[in-house]
Amino acid sequence: MSIFRGNDIRGVYGRELKDSDAYSVGNAFVQFVKSRKIIVGRDNRLSSPALHKELLKGITDAGADVLDIGIIDSPGAYFASHYFKKPVIMITASHNPPEHNGFYLCKKDGESVFKENGLKKIEKLVNDGRIVKSTHKGSISNANILPLYAKHLLSFVDARRIKPLKIVVDAGNGVGAPVAREAYKHAPQIIMIPINFESDGSFPNRGPDTTIEKNLLMLRKKVVRMKADFGIAFDGDADRVAFVDEKGNIIEGSLIGALLSKAVLQKASRKGETIVYTIGCSRIVPETIREYYGKPFRERVGHSFVNAAMRKTQAIFGTEHTGHYFYKDNFYTESPIITSLMICNILSRTNKKMSSLVKPFQKYYMTKELSFHVRDQARAMAKIKQALRLKYKKIETFDGLFVDCDTHWFRIRASQTEQLIRVVIEGISKNQVERVKAELTAMIKNAIR
Repeated sequence: MSIFRGNDIRGVYGRELKDSDAYSVGNAFVQFVKSRKIIVGRDNRLSSPALHKELLKGITDAGADVLDIGIIDSPGAYFASHYFKKPVIMITASHNPPEHNGFYLCKKDGESVFKENGLKKIEKLVNDGRIVKSTHKGSISNANILPLYAKHLLSFVDARRIKPLKIVVDAGNGVGAPVAREAYKHAPQIIMIPINFESDGSFPNRGPDTTIEKNLLMLRKKVVRMKADFGIAFDGDADRVAFVDEKGNIIEGSLIGALLSKAVLQKASRKGETIVYTIGCSRIVPETIREYYGKPFRERVGHSFVNAAMRKTQAIFGTEHTGHYFYKDNFYTESPIITSLMICNILSRTNKKMSSLVKPFQKYYMTKELSFHVRDQARAMAKIKQALRLKYKKIETFDGLFVDCDTHWFRIRASQTEQLIRVVIEGISKNQVERVKAELTAMIKNAIR
């Protein structure tokens, strides 16, 4: 499989993604953006230093200077792109397993580069071996953006209005710890209880994917033991955030999305503001947007797609079920820290417990995301579609396969980041959804066998 995906560049390091690819990507990116300076950030994966070294060579050989912002979370890289008005390359595989790595690419102001708006051109430059070696080799300088970045994050709330709260924060040994420490220290009434704040790109204590239930077990136990108001967990590059309530229960990403949609629409200066949500979200999200006089805009799953859709529609907020929450004033990119501070604001204003805040949005029952490993995603999806046609007359093909049966509905799509087929089922009753889950699981396994 190509390392060039719909949203970004990813692969298993040493097998699919080589150091030489980093050189080629850096060189091709300079050719594509035609900028004299490129910002580079990286996560703490064990393969990131080697990729970083070759990436910088590729960029400087093409004649562009590098502003190296060091080890940082992906939202921090987007902030740097906005602040310095320069393109950025972030070395990360986000929530993928430790042996993976890759690159997020952005034009200036944090505008994502994806398949339709440039990634295909960069892929062609790489595949064609189009290497540019300038007579003027670029230079490398370093910058610590953390203080400026934290100040920006805190601008989204009035920290003085946040009441004393106790929060457990699980950084998962990724890159979210430094910005969490820097941001929360400016709100001393928030007692932050850290878990897995030691940087270790092998992710020894839990996997980097916060949508997997077992990866939240430490957080859940700690919240209950410490009698915290809520807990949050970051994925590997800290662009996703997962929440648990004061009882240690996992709060589905769509419920947080619905809660924040309500909050931003109530605060909006006018009615009819657009909010982008992805097809993976619960039905409660578009219903909540409409209830509070907003315009729901459905988009494909993926950071780059949401970023582009928000820019196009001038949306004030964007949400994905997987725990990405995007803000217009954060240059249409996501931020777990902004999200957690907004939740602190809502808790302080309402004097409610976390479980009570989300209870009104628990209208439907949704399964955990099911994943099926496949070698050929396109072939597998074609076989699944063929099997579905035997039972369902209407199959929507927006971002995969979507079937609505009134009392229940489900979505089947190929992952953009791994060799997986992902399935989510939602409906009015748990019994019915679990029955459909068993039927679909058997059908999919038979189709892709």
